[in-house]
Amino acid sequence: MAVTASPLDDATLRQVFAHAEADVTMPDSTKALRKLRMQRLWQARRGLFLTLIVITAVIALLSAATGYPYVAGVVLFLAVVTWLIIWGVQASRATRDYLTRYATTRGLTYVEDGDVNASVPLYGRGDKREFERRFTGTIAGQPSALSHYTYTEVSTDSEGRRTETDYDYTTLEFPLPPAVAARFAGVYLSPNKWSFGKLQDKLSHDRKVELESADFAKRYTLRVRDDQDDVALYELFSTTFIDRLTRELEIHWEQVGPSLVLYRRKHELDANDLDRFCLEGWHVLQRYLEEHQ
Repeated sequence: MAVTASPLDDATLRQVFAHAEADVTMPDSTKALRKLRMQRLWQARRGLFLTLIVITAVIALLSAATGYPYVAGVVLFLAVVTWLIIWGVQASRATRDYLTRYATTRGLTYVEDGDVNASVPLYGRGDKREFERRFTGTIAGQPSALSHYTYTEVSTDSEGRRTETDYDYTTLEFPLPPAVAARFAGVYLSPNKWSFGKLQDKLSHDRKVELESADFAKRYTLRVRDDQDDVALYELFSTTFIDRLTRELEIHWEQVGPSLVLYRRKHELDANDLDRFCLEGWHVLQRYLEEHQ
């Protein structure tokens, strides 16, 4: 079972979301909303559902008794498919209701579907890219966008069969002031991963940077663009900030010029997880802005 983050206290939440409503309470989960929607649907259409259940059972039993078991199988199969479709529709609507409530209480605007501007490498990956959901407004005092982003890789095998693989992320975008962007050409902090070392540095337009922290190296891989100023980089990754990244935070980002994009794998759907992600993103944004100040 996935473990969700603990709720932010009210004061912290309102610092992150300056335009939050007075009542910021949320339903327990999308699952709870889905259960509630199914209960209401059953209560509203109980007679119809009971009639369909009886008819399905009678047809299945008569078909089996008269020597046509395959008919009974088809009827039961169609009944299960119908139920799954109803369940899927209610689940989708429950998710939309939950996230709409989240956006409203946090003072954000919620939209579905959106074009992707490849401002950072993550937004340029794959053969297809989309924002499935997007929350725009003020986060951490800045115009921001919290999004469910997906890129898709399309492949075709030797027999012409097409396969699509989706990669889901939750992202948070902040614009950096020009004076800050001028100091940081490109900084990429990702989960620790294997690389080709110097060969990768030569083939790509970025390079790996080793910081003097074994704990940091176990958790993260830091790469920067070739033209990134090292003095500015080491000032950004101060000893205190490195310690926070290794002990308190677990956040990843890509920053190119004025675009700072923080990300997590998968689409976060729980309000506490989204709030915590925005808070951690704020800590990173503050560190960039402190270097300017």
